[in-house]
Amino acid sequence: MAFCRNCGKEMEYDGDFCQYCGTQQSPIRSENNFARRQQEYVGRVRRCPSCGMDLPSLTAVCPGCGHEINDVNVSEALASFVAQLEVSDIKIANCPETPKKGWRTWGIIKKAVWIVLNLCLFCIPLVIYLILKLWNMCRMPTLTVDEKNKASIIENFLFPDNRGVILEVLLFIKAKVVFLADKKADGNYVYWSMLWTKKAEQLYQRAELLFPGDMIAQNTYNEIVSSNELVKKKMRMKILMAGGTVAAVIILIIVGKSVFSLSKKQDILLEWPETGLAQMIPAIESKNGEIIYNDSELFIAYIGGVSNSEYEDYIEDCTEVGFVIESNRKEISYEAFNDEGCRLQLLHTNSDNQLSIQINAAMEMSNLTWPKSEIAKLLPVPESAIGNIEWEADYGFVIYVGDTTMDQYKAYVDACFERGFSEDYQRGEDYFHAKNEDGYKVDLDYRGFNTMFVRIDQPE
Repeated sequence: MAFCRNCGKEMEYDGDFCQYCGTQQSPIRSENNFARRQQEYVGRVRRCPSCGMDLPSLTAVCPGCGHEINDVNVSEALASFVAQLEVSDIKIANCPETPKKGWRTWGIIKKAVWIVLNLCLFCIPLVIYLILKLWNMCRMPTLTVDEKNKASIIENFLFPDNRGVILEVLLFIKAKVVFLADKKADGNYVYWSMLWTKKAEQLYQRAELLFPGDMIAQNTYNEIVSSNELVKKKMRMKILMAGGTVAAVIILIIVGKSVFSLSKKQDILLEWPETGLAQMIPAIESKNGEIIYNDSELFIAYIGGVSNSEYEDYIEDCTEVGFVIESNRKEISYEAFNDEGCRLQLLHTNSDNQLSIQINAAMEMSNLTWPKSEIAKLLPVPESAIGNIEWEADYGFVIYVGDTTMDQYKAYVDACFERGFSEDYQRGEDYFHAKNEDGYKVDLDYRGFNTMFVRIDQPE
């Protein structure tokens, strides 16, 4: 009967490596000399071979003289680990590849049917296909039997409590994760990177118990975590791009239907409403237009067949009725408020000569009592006591503060920054987003017409 010379567990007679800890047996065991289980009795004391100081269990470095206590050859455990991984990699590489699918493998007839089907059904099959593809990207990858075996080796392989072994394995894992970080975003790469990082975390925790404060172990582990974050970031960007593609296709379908609906009404003269916010701006005579929404709070309309000169003339007509406050005029857009605080937005596209019109009613504001909650105390109280509380809870709130100029808004942003909201911040001319050191998030925006938007949320 043979026992491992490192961990002492019973092992197979012909095994060159211990199946439990990976230690090579051949340097000690020969045909007529097998490794015997060593029994350590109560009262036996471990001493430093350098200074003779008594050593407690799981001691990697002598606290008296700094001598490193090594019980095994550093490279043996790692060599056994790598050998098992290589066997798994060879099996994975020799597995038959899954036949490729998708557009590139289709024949001409199948492609033609697919295109006609999408044209007839307003690209709905394409949207379903993209959503399914996005769902597969977000799911955990499906592993083969050989891949599951490799994952099991990574998760369960036990390394000796030895500083040299742990540092060598951490460096080995670092090379693996850095390699994965250089690859294109893929669900499989994310899985293996997370698995390697989890193994590194286990080893680093053992390192902190055995030789706490070791800078090599700490720096190597931090680099592994950073590379793993890069892998996950690439995957998140890929998912966001795929989600953006799905959203863009859906928007195109909606816009296409709107354009189709407008084209059906080209011969009907647009009847301008006599109620609602539509009465605040000049009417437009058109046979190619549609009133989407109109009441006392919101007005939306799309008008076709509007040339550049007609668009410029219409802007002048709107300024004559009072939409001149905080005006912002660009080549294809115009925004402004009137004396009542109503906001007008015009957008003109040259490609199809379409003019979109939107009016938002002024927000009703009254005397503002700043919340007394603990989360509200994290923010300074604004100068203005006029506003509107959209919602309020102990975990956050949304408040619109009136009678706040742009200069007062900027001063309030500076005050929030001084209060500690300076982590991961983004600041522009009319927006500010930041967190404090405890993870509380604040969003500030200048909404125009002396109105400031304030929102705070507790950490997720």
